[in-house]
Amino acid sequence: MKNTVFAFASLLMLAACGDVSSGQSAEIIKLCNAKLEVSEAVCKCVGNRAQEDLTEDERVVLIAMIGGDRDKIDDVRGSMSAPGMMKAGMFMAMAPSECAQDTEE
Repeated sequence: MKNTVFAFASLLMLAACGDVSSGQSAEIIKLCNAKLEVSEAVCKCVGNRAQEDLTEDERVVLIAMIGGDRDKIDDVRGSMSAPGMMKAGMFMAMAPSECAQDTEE
């Protein structure tokens, strides 16, 4: 019985993680369309790359960067490692132009 409960709880946690990350990807695409002056295809590419290349916390920072939410960036900065912050920043700086090149090909 304990194993069954543990397995069920584990599946629920995995399902929840998937929902968070796919929700983050959708939020990145939405903000990209609203805030960055790039095509829909580029925004989808950025969202997909963020999903593949960044952790959940790094995607939170990316969302805050795109949305211009300085308070959220400051909040996350206190709990996140410097390399994680740098990775999100570099992603923000590079991914849109890389995706623009990829979508032109």
